[in-house]
Amino acid sequence: MLLSGDFPQRTLEAMIVYIPPEEGLGSKFSHPGEEFVYVLEGTVIVDIDGNEYLVKAGESIHYPSTIPHSWYNPLKQKAKLLTVLTPIIF
Repeated sequence: MLLSGDFPQRTLEAMIVYIPPEEGLGSKFSHPGEEFVYVLEGTVIVDIDGNEYLVKAGESIHYPSTIPHSWYNPLKQKAKLLTVLTPIIF
């Protein structure tokens, strides 16, 4: 669900992302810019160039999105994330 406004020269993309139980979100990818992820519900494993970080509800992670990365939900409940990234991709 996109949260960002729509105006000229916008550089941030904010959205709510849901990851189903025991599933990943796409494959490992990279893009220009950076990403900030705050876990609202559940837990997510963020793989950044082969290093895995367990991020639980109430925790966040911020990284250069130029490094290959992916997200995986290891739990039997959905994960709900607030993510803000640059540049806009949607």
